[in-house]
Amino acid sequence: MNRFTDDADIWRAAQLMLDQYGDDAPLQGAQRADQLIEDGDAQGGAVWRQILGAIEELRRERREDEAIN
Repeated sequence: MNRFTDDADIWRAAQLMLDQYGDDAPLQGAQRADQLIEDGDAQGGAVWRQILGAIEELRRERREDEAIN
């Protein structure tokens, strides 16, 4: 995938999305990506797709850290 921004920026944005939207972060991010693409901003949409990938990775890491009862 093409990189339009720094990896650290992607991870920061993903963390901010999780902090702000919690479990709704993937939906909010997907809506943003779709809107940008619909508006003709393919580059912006691609960045948001990268952010979505980072959100999913961060969510996966959180689940792995949770105790199993």
